[in-house]
Amino acid sequence: MDTSVVFAYGSNMDFPDLTRWAIQMGRGTPNILEFDRAVLRDFERVWNYRSAARGGGAANVQPCPGAEVWGLALQVDGPTLALMDAKEGHPGRYSRGTAPLALYLPDRGTECAAWVYQVTPEFLIESGCPPTRAYLGLILQAAKKYDLPAEEIRRLEATVVV
Repeated sequence: MDTSVVFAYGSNMDFPDLTRWAIQMGRGTPNILEFDRAVLRDFERVWNYRSAARGGGAANVQPCPGAEVWGLALQVDGPTLALMDAKEGHPGRYSRGTAPLALYLPDRGTECAAWVYQVTPEFLIESGCPPTRAYLGLILQAAKKYDLPAEEIRRLEATVVV
């Protein structure tokens, strides 16, 4: 079976929300074969993209030496990668680029290569775009469910919402 690893750092960490979107769009049910807590090193989570569907800012990551973003490494099959590409607007609004990036999997003590969706330059809002309370709530709920570090949860809880 052809599989890929995708780094989920926003609402894709909330599997019910991902499934809701997929079914609503007639794309079936996502097939997440396995998942692990993961860290994207030398990146930070930022709010510089506006999602019309969410009615506010949506999470993005950008390079930042010394920073880290916690999330989930999702192992998915080919149809689920295509589903996630559609959800993220790849390669238009968000792009996973041309090569996977390195993630650290702390529970395994290893690294893996994963696709990481980032907002494309033409859709960046330099002044920022705060998320809605509901959208941030999805991310926080997943962060707590999957026992992301307290520092990461505090950073999320400190996020300004609209």
